[in-house]
Amino acid sequence: MNPGGGWAVRQDALCKCHELYGPGVDVALQLTFPALVVAAAGIAVLHVRAFTAGPSRCTVTMAALLTAVSLIAWMMTARVFSPQYMIWLAAPLAVLGTLSGAPLARLDLAFVAAAALLTHLIYPLGYEAVLVERHPLQPIFLVIATLRDALVVALGVRLAIQTWRLTRRA
Repeated sequence: MNPGGGWAVRQDALCKCHELYGPGVDVALQLTFPALVVAAAGIAVLHVRAFTAGPSRCTVTMAALLTAVSLIAWMMTARVFSPQYMIWLAAPLAVLGTLSGAPLARLDLAFVAAAALLTHLIYPLGYEAVLVERHPLQPIFLVIATLRDALVVALGVRLAIQTWRLTRRA
């Protein structure tokens, strides 16, 4: 917690990253591991369903969906959100975007495009405002990061639901 109250950004020597400290951060950090366990269990269930749904369900679409959902689960439960994570997500989403039957809906594309734009606003465009203590724009960038995270979570939920539906036994 920031001794002066409010929010502060500090450099973490272990992960060589900047971390945000302030009200609720300690609780959020304590919840990251349980969230990771729950997300990993959900991903494991999706993988088991995919592999037991039959050969007709083991497709490139399924592989790309499982990859995207797994990446999003890891991204959203990690302590750090690095801008390159959005690039990692681009590959399976690009595959989904090229497959017939529109496995990637327009809303999904809107979510990922908006999340990528918000990520770009944070880094590199607004990174100084994020790092400088008591910068007047810092609260705005906290809201931007929160919106970006909400969009990525919504995308992950939508893709997980689609994966669940596609793994129904024929």
